[in-house]
Amino acid sequence: MAHFATFLDLKRIIKYRPSYITEEELYSIYNDGYMAVSDINPIHFSYPVRYYDNLMIRYSIKDYSELADMLKLFLDLFSEDLYIANIPEEKINLFKSLDFQPIFKLNTMIKKNYEIKNNISNCYFVPYLNIYSKVMIDIDNSFFNDIFKLKPHHIIEMSKDPYIKITLCIYNNDCIGYSIYKLNPTLGFGYIIKIAIDKNYQNKGFGSMLLMDIVNSFRTKGVLPILIDCIDSSAPFFEKNGFNTISTNYLLKHTYKLL
Repeated sequence: MAHFATFLDLKRIIKYRPSYITEEELYSIYNDGYMAVSDINPIHFSYPVRYYDNLMIRYSIKDYSELADMLKLFLDLFSEDLYIANIPEEKINLFKSLDFQPIFKLNTMIKKNYEIKNNISNCYFVPYLNIYSKVMIDIDNSFFNDIFKLKPHHIIEMSKDPYIKITLCIYNNDCIGYSIYKLNPTLGFGYIIKIAIDKNYQNKGFGSMLLMDIVNSFRTKGVLPILIDCIDSSAPFFEKNGFNTISTNYLLKHTYKLL
């Protein structure tokens, strides 16, 4: 069973909080009113976040049956599709009983050093500029599946986050790619949210150059390791650049049905 957090639950969770989430973030989650807590172990919790235009349930648990109990609260609360990520293959049936279905296999990959070697002349990087918004979205929408596609308001929202960096790859004065990554030294690791290169410039080393720019940003802040979640088809690119797969899991979706 599970319940929505009380202030006492919040204080307990803060005391034993995982290193990847700050006390300030936990207060914000609690104040939104949607922090679910396990009745079995009250330091385990979950909460909904907007991931692009989708509602993703994030969680800190050790037993997936606890997550299933918490999901029942959200299924009763929200009249829209819900997603959960990082579900091991052997646990999928537990969530199928709640009508969650696997839609993507994802690889969590890690890089424990700053080594990337590549060099292309006339390629340089600039922080996000509004004049490149349409080009960036066109590259993105030709690259990613529907649920991960960027829209203008996503870029605006991310550009306001002090820990999220958006970088553009410029070649011969044209924007040919971009990267989005989270750089928060207090988390103890770096996370690459997205990286994409225009299809006309793929397999020419630009992706590795863009990745090198990200790695150099993490190097400046002394941040390691570097993590990314990617689909199978993207894994060889990251393996070539020194990433290793540490786990394989699934993204699950519950499709809301009108009664």
